[in-house]
Amino acid sequence: MKKKSKIENYATSLFMFANILGILSGLSTTIIFSLSGLYSKTALGLGNEIIFLEFLHSTMNVRKVGFKCMVTSLVTFKLCFVLSIFLNFKGKIGGIVSGIAALAAFLSSLKWMSVIQKASFIFR
Repeated sequence: MKKKSKIENYATSLFMFANILGILSGLSTTIIFSLSGLYSKTALGLGNEIIFLEFLHSTMNVRKVGFKCMVTSLVTFKLCFVLSIFLNFKGKIGGIVSGIAALAAFLSSLKWMSVIQKASFIFR
């Protein structure tokens, strides 16, 4: 078995860290927004708009955390994708393919980040 280079060791460690962070943040996002949606719809379904608005107001900070977790999950997913390519393709081809993947991941992030920026006034 060939010994891993220093860069491969760093990439493997970063991959594992990003994987853990991505899974935990994705799980947090899912739970926060599932519960928020469930209880919001329950309040509205009962015809109680005042309780719904109070619930939205009282959970605003938690939903902000959920949103940050969602962005973290998206970014770490893209990072893991690029690192996976880098670690599985050897030699120059690995560098080229992972570079292309990194560029594509970055460019696609610009699209959804513009939506986030345009919606930022909602939480002011």
